[in-house]
Amino acid sequence: MDMDPKGNVATTFGVDKRTVGPTMNELFSRGVDSSSLKLEDCTLGPDFLTRSMKASWRKSNPEKSRGPPNHIAVRNLWVLPADLDLSGIEVDLATRVGRENRLKLALSEAMESFDVIIIDTPASLGLLTVNALCAAEWVLIPIQAEFYALEGMGQLISAVRDVQKSVNPNLGLLGILMTMVQRSVSIAESPLEGAPIVIAQKPNKTNSASRSYWEFAKEADKRISTISED
Repeated sequence: MDMDPKGNVATTFGVDKRTVGPTMNELFSRGVDSSSLKLEDCTLGPDFLTRSMKASWRKSNPEKSRGPPNHIAVRNLWVLPADLDLSGIEVDLATRVGRENRLKLALSEAMESFDVIIIDTPASLGLLTVNALCAAEWVLIPIQAEFYALEGMGQLISAVRDVQKSVNPNLGLLGILMTMVQRSVSIAESPLEGAPIVIAQKPNKTNSASRSYWEFAKEADKRISTISED
């Protein structure tokens, strides 16, 4: 679920955002204006994502006549995309009662339909991020391995504490993920392959970036499973 108006989640899967239908902006508008739009109207399913990745791969690799590899595919993943129009929703939310809980209300019908819902937030502490914190059970903080990023993390931790005190006392910290410890050209260029690096490149010894993200995913899955059992 993309809460960032830049809409990079859809782009990562090779999706041309000009061709998609309703996005996160329309879903938020439903929460604000009570339209008849359903969550399923806004999501992009596994078949759509697979077609988009393969089409993007072909576009980036016109010289390869055999077509995209079989591993350029997903099976159990749905994406709720965002676009630049989402940036305007914060202005509307600012004047609404219960503005912090709009996303939580919009997601109420999806809670029993998915095993895990991941919300990608913008790198700011505006109402979009606050809505995500109010709707979430756990927060994972990715942070670049550099000095100035620590200052931003401190501000985010303060925001998490404020949300815990005021509207979501059950919000917990799942962990802190160090990113870009080593600069990786393969990660930077992975959108050119039309798929996330963990799909575009097999997680083996020659693809250390893909392997690192798979290892993180396994650890996160283990933590989530432990939490669910408790």
